[in-house]
Amino acid sequence: WRENIDTIDFGYKILRMVEEKEKRVQQMMLNGEVKDWEHYRNLTGQTEALAYVKSEITTLLDKLGE
Repeated sequence: WRENIDTIDFGYKILRMVEEKEKRVQQMMLNGEVKDWEHYRNLTGQTEALAYVKSEITTLLDKLGE
């Protein structure tokens, strides 16, 4: 039981970190901090990857919480 709680706490901490990074990347794009096309593609890729990771972590946390 305690191990499950630790895993859930860890999952939520990682989820918060991913969400914070996602917000920072989105803010860079919204604030016009994109240097060039390559930088834009990199930021877009990061956004997609972070959204995927966030979705996977959320799914796993939901399963653990059942």
